Amino acid sequence: MSTARKLLLICTGLILSPAAAQASDAPPGWEALQGAAIAEHVAELASDRYLGRGPASEGESRTLDYLQARLREYGVQPGYGDTYLQAVPLLESTPTRASALALGRTRLEFGKQFTALSFTAGGDASLDRSDVVFGGYGIVAPEESWDDYASVDLRGKTVLLLAGEPGAPGDDSLFEGRALTVHGMRDNKIARAVERGARAVFFVHTEAGFGYAWGAIESGARVPRSALADGSDPRTRLRMTGAISEPAARQALSTVKIDFDALVRRAGDRGFRAETLALKADVRLQSRLRESTTHNVVGILRGSAAANEAVIYTAHWDHLGHNPALTGGDTIFNGAVDNATGTAVWLDIARTFASQAERTRRSIVFIATGAEEQGLLGAEYHAGHPLFPLADTVAVINMDALFPFGRTASMTVTGMGSNELESLLRSAAARVGRSLLADTSPEFGAYFRSDHYPFVKRGVPGLFAVGGLTLEQAEAGGALLEPWAEYMTRYHQPNDEYDPATWDMAGIEQDARTFYEIGYRLAQSERWPNWHWDHALRAVRDSQRSR
Repeated sequence: MSTARKLLLICTGLILSPAAAQASDAPPGWEALQGAAIAEHVAELASDRYLGRGPASEGESRTLDYLQARLREYGVQPGYGDTYLQAVPLLESTPTRASALALGRTRLEFGKQFTALSFTAGGDASLDRSDVVFGGYGIVAPEESWDDYASVDLRGKTVLLLAGEPGAPGDDSLFEGRALTVHGMRDNKIARAVERGARAVFFVHTEAGFGYAWGAIESGARVPRSALADGSDPRTRLRMTGAISEPAARQALSTVKIDFDALVRRAGDRGFRAETLALKADVRLQSRLRESTTHNVVGILRGSAAANEAVIYTAHWDHLGHNPALTGGDTIFNGAVDNATGTAVWLDIARTFASQAERTRRSIVFIATGAEEQGLLGAEYHAGHPLFPLADTVAVINMDALFPFGRTASMTVTGMGSNELESLLRSAAARVGRSLLADTSPEFGAYFRSDHYPFVKRGVPGLFAVGGLTLEQAEAGGALLEPWAEYMTRYHQPNDEYDPATWDMAGIEQDARTFYEIGYRLAQSERWPNWHWDHALRAVRDSQRSR
């Protein structure tokens, strides 16, 4: 996939509704949201002092101290009596030693050609020459008459899977075509394999399927990874999970005269069934396991008339921490764009709401989540153990990876067309000179990959949007596109750092004002936005609200 094509995911789409609006009728406090103040938070949180903001680390402790101090300074009340902290219990695994992964006669190097993660008790896991099954996309979807496994026995076997869904290559008759559904989520695929007794699951990495380069996986091979410690994560019920680079998979398959491209084509055919390959998988992985605790930071501004109803703002404070094993100098993953930007806007929106003389009608809850990079774990835990009942939660507004490339004319909305929040977004975006755009790369499933989703899947309407270029600007390329292309080389790398010399905060200021206005309108309203009538979550929300 070309760099320009990948950039369309984060900055472009199909223009739906340009509009104009005036700042004169903006909500109180709107103009107080300033890029310069937001940049101060980014500079702090993305500095080396915070050690990459890894969960359950010294970097976490410093981050929590900073966030709590700012909320306390602003007058935002703690969510839990006298504390802002919601403890999230984790089981953490760090690979310490791994043999080569033998796939037949091919031996793959850990961290270069494959990665693996295990939560096996005792920290010692092996595959012991297990049979290898190619499970295609690993999907079981009765409503689509699709079952990649049918009667295939997976007990004790290693399963190779493709990312994404069979419709993504261009067949709109399969699933939702290019748009990823819940069936394409890797956690769901792992769960289907676990249900059938698989020993291990490895995904074959392709840029088309994952949406990012192998380097983003390779650099995190020895970084600690976590699962919720309550046993709900299907990864904890396998010997190991991992990823294999596409060139390595091709090499291994070629030794048994299997053409990778032909295998992928078969996997996209209706009626495909998992195939046992003439390969054995053998690897030993040793890991350091520890029970740990990360935290969500939760603050609240109680409403004046409907304090039992809540509007939620989310942003994840965590990133990837630091990896001393990295060579080349820098070992700290500062996560400036991802997601010091969203956390900084979260803080400044909290400050702005708290500074108003009159409280909003509804309560506003601010949740800075932990362990998002580990699989939305902090948000998942809070959605399962919410401060406010989800039936009384009006909406969730999520801020994740905002772009410091100057003022922009558009805003890409993941999951466009799903719920009624978009009318508020359209008006708020127009006020800062933006049109709404649909995601042009829905096959990457951005809507499922950030902290609004644990709330969304339980029925709460959610919003996740980012500012970007218009389609015409992106396709024209040139100087406008250069910073977006350059950022893609830094995604989940140690050089995602704050640079005051090159960062232009005007676009992030637009983001902040847009998100603030949406939350303000919701918090002052008596209306309950819902999913559109034809959306699968409409019935979930209606049932939730009727209890």
